[in-house]
Amino acid sequence: MRDMEQRSRLGGGNQASWSEIPSAQRAMVPYQAPSSDVRNDRGSESSGGGYAGGYGGSYGGSGGYGGYRRPWYPDDANSKVERMWSWMTEEIEERQRIKKEKEEIKRKEEEEKKSKEEEEKRVADQKDKEEFKASIGKAVEAQMRVVCEEVLGRKVGQGKQPVVSVTTEIRRRAIDIDAKGKKIAEMESIRTKDEEIAKLKRTIADMQRLSCQSQGVQHDQELNALRLDNQHLIQDIISLKEQVGELVRITKTCGSASAAVPVVVREKGKAVCTLTAGDYAKLPDAYRKVRDDKDLAEREVLTVKERINRIGASMRTPTSVKRKRVTRKSISPPSNLRIRLTKASSPTKAGGSGSKGRGGVKFVKLKDETRDDFGKRVCAELSKLKKKEIELLCAEESLSYVTIRESTADIAEVYADRAFGKVSKDDHGSKTWDPLMSWSVVVIVVRKKMMQLPTARVCHRALVIYAI
Repeated sequence: MRDMEQRSRLGGGNQASWSEIPSAQRAMVPYQAPSSDVRNDRGSESSGGGYAGGYGGSYGGSGGYGGYRRPWYPDDANSKVERMWSWMTEEIEERQRIKKEKEEIKRKEEEEKKSKEEEEKRVADQKDKEEFKASIGKAVEAQMRVVCEEVLGRKVGQGKQPVVSVTTEIRRRAIDIDAKGKKIAEMESIRTKDEEIAKLKRTIADMQRLSCQSQGVQHDQELNALRLDNQHLIQDIISLKEQVGELVRITKTCGSASAAVPVVVREKGKAVCTLTAGDYAKLPDAYRKVRDDKDLAEREVLTVKERINRIGASMRTPTSVKRKRVTRKSISPPSNLRIRLTKASSPTKAGGSGSKGRGGVKFVKLKDETRDDFGKRVCAELSKLKKKEIELLCAEESLSYVTIRESTADIAEVYADRAFGKVSKDDHGSKTWDPLMSWSVVVIVVRKKMMQLPTARVCHRALVIYAI
């Protein structure tokens, strides 16, 4: 069809009338049936003959028109094309329709086949179910017959229904079993609850016991630590007292030795140290430092007091125990625990060589004991005495009482002279006396004493209260 249109266009390209034809004529038009008019048929035949003759004449040199040129009618050519196009479209539509009908028939056949298969499958399943139900019914009937025979104690004939009494008996037994099961379940639940309650009570008692034990152990540990601290502090204080007494004694002996033999010292060429302006300028700083240390020691004492008060508040004794303590105090006089402990640990013996103390107590020189160790021990023992006892000892030794520390140091020196022999003045004179050094030593000793003595007193007081 496209070849025909191209040929018609090429054939009429030189004619002016072809370009004037509107484009609407080339549009597709619906198919129209041929008319019954004879004239139209003839015209079409003549036009067909003319087309054939013209076609043959133009290309072959002979035709219906002879040697003349064939006239061209574009309307006839368009009508032929339209008829050809309509015929082809009808053919295509017919083929599509036939194809659709075949597909529809095939689809219907497949659906019918599928539905038939499903119906057969459903019927087979229904038959299987009915057979299964029938077999189950037979088995249940046989079992029921056996149960009824066991319950009734006689055989049941084939086809007979179970007796009503069998049903009632089974129901009664089922009710009894349910009641027993409920009762057992209730008893089991009550027993489990009782066990849980007892377990909780045991747990609470264990927790209370552990808490009380932990608190008691903690308080005991704190008291033991305070006791140890108190013992160490007491020993430090005693050693400090001995050091201070020794320093005072050394300063006194050194002052007397320098006053007795000033020429010997100058002849040996040893310079006498005198305090300078710089040393005096350093004294205020040392005094401020000692004062700050004293404030720090006071704060530490306050903290220790608060701690002891907390411990005492947590460990308050009942009134019955206090009454027992009061009666015990009234029966036997109180005693100092520190003095009793030191007496038990001090190596004092009655009898032997040495110096007399109070009440016939004598200090004995121990094996491999030096003069300084003996003096420290005697000072430690004498520092435990009271003022009246020290005055009595001073009167016995023909010494003048000044203070407890100085008098104790003097008495200890006398006892050491008796035990080890007197020290010559030359030995004292050989020592050089440095006033600045002695002053610094005294300041350090006083500082330590001020820091440790209040704490020791407070700890000792708490320890004595606890011991009582």
